[in-house]
Amino acid sequence: MQELTQLIWEDMRPALGVTEPGAIAFAAATARARSAGEPQEIRLRLNSGLFKNAFTCGIPGSGQVGAAHAAALGAVGGDPAKGLECLDGVTPRQAKQAKELVAAGKVQVELSGIDSRIFIEATVVTEMGSACVTIRDSHTNIVSICENGCVVFETPAQTQDGEEVPPLIHCYTLAQLHHYALHVPVDELSFIRRAFDLNMALCRAGLASARTTFGPWLLQANGGQLISSDERKTASLLCNAAIEARVLGLPEPAMSITGSGAHGIIATMPLYAAPVRRITKRPMKVMNVSLATSTPSSHHMALNRVSRHPRAAVWVSLSAMGSSALPRLLTIWNRRAMKPSTISVRPESARVQAARG
Repeated sequence: MQELTQLIWEDMRPALGVTEPGAIAFAAATARARSAGEPQEIRLRLNSGLFKNAFTCGIPGSGQVGAAHAAALGAVGGDPAKGLECLDGVTPRQAKQAKELVAAGKVQVELSGIDSRIFIEATVVTEMGSACVTIRDSHTNIVSICENGCVVFETPAQTQDGEEVPPLIHCYTLAQLHHYALHVPVDELSFIRRAFDLNMALCRAGLASARTTFGPWLLQANGGQLISSDERKTASLLCNAAIEARVLGLPEPAMSITGSGAHGIIATMPLYAAPVRRITKRPMKVMNVSLATSTPSSHHMALNRVSRHPRAAVWVSLSAMGSSALPRLLTIWNRRAMKPSTISVRPESARVQAARG
């Protein structure tokens, strides 16, 4: 597997519901797994970005919204082994128990500070003890675990001397990324198909739900068709129906990238819409090849922009993702007849070699 393929492979993760409540539930579920007995009290500390993003988002399996309900449900019924899908499989009884904890004032949510850096500290107290889990920088990156006040796990302090080594994606030029997308073996990208399957299933679930509003309206605006000859309306429908379903907490996962289900949806779903006339006239096998080989450009651009501009991640990266992938989708049709690429690929610099380690 090529290095640029590996970057996508390692970054893509299924996420149930909005990523931030999923991460909160994961932290609480992990803390609960470290403490015997039933949860009696839950204390949660969040950075400002997580606090805001989780405030009104639906929690899968509960019909509730907000960080408190996410933490309560994670502590009562979450499975930490499932990561951001930890709420998959919660029962109505567990959802009721979590709701009662929140209603009784047993879940406290505090702001740890105004910061774009991901921070979650979840403490679960039972009749037999307590456990505290701390997450930093990415939504499932546990940096410490305490049991009854004693540290039982802690990652080494991240200190570096001299110039900081940049993320690996920063070491590639746009020309190099484009060259990769043109020449990467299609079979190497077969795993990307699952992102389209998950995100399309989420879109369809949103359109079928009585709880959604925007998706059905956009479907009507698109002539009642999921995929029409209008690329703009089709792309808007596919993206927004899936995102609305995710925000409402419907029980279907999205395939996330850069820790965001919205990023994953917008990096994939518009590619169903363009160029729709050519796609629909070709066999499904060819369509699958086109989608798989168009998506790396979207994913790589998202990885690059979000790592450079975390505060403006949504606005900076999403506008670039779709536009960066469309040229690849257009060129795939003539792939077999293409002449060797004339793009100049620069040799690796010392920074690239250093980042590769």
